[in-house]
Amino acid sequence: MKKFSVVNNDISGRLPSFNSGLELNFGGNSCLCGGPAGKCGGLSKKSLAIIIAAGDFGAAASLLLGFGLWSWS
Repeated sequence: MKKFSVVNNDISGRLPSFNSGLELNFGGNSCLCGGPAGKCGGLSKKSLAIIIAAGDFGAAASLLLGFGLWSWS
């Protein structure tokens, strides 16, 4: 066997590191990680940006609400 392909099979999980000389193709399986599929865990840049933006928005809203209540009393 020279090639191993599981493209677009909706498989998931952690892959071991392969050192077999095979041509490997895991494309279209977004839930795979490790080994040739890339790093497991962690946040994507988009997810991290959303979390930071939500935190900033929450902090700003809290400050505005606190300032509004302080100046109203």
